[in-house]
Amino acid sequence: MASSRDTRNGPDLKDLIVGMNAFEQINTVSLALGVSLVTEKGDAALEFRLTAFDKSVESSEAKPLASVKLIAGYSDPRTMGALILQLMYKVDAALATQAFTEAMRKEGTSPPH
Repeated sequence: MASSRDTRNGPDLKDLIVGMNAFEQINTVSLALGVSLVTEKGDAALEFRLTAFDKSVESSEAKPLASVKLIAGYSDPRTMGALILQLMYKVDAALATQAFTEAMRKEGTSPPH
């Protein structure tokens, strides 16, 4: 997801918007990204949380389908774009696991542990 619109060789805001929009379209979910200041091992850090909601449900009634978080402190080498991309991968994995478990349950088989 490298950008050619800037001097850096990493994703910029437009890349993230396009990526998150594509993710929502492919997975038929709505994404919500939250950032909070937290304390991690005595130091200030940022907690990034990405939550996926069912797009077909009214937003005030929607329950989260998947929610993941990552904490990044001063020494974390990741860019914010890379961190958000990693959150999207984690949400995608959580949604896939849920879909697989649901399919196995419908077939009357229990998923492998």
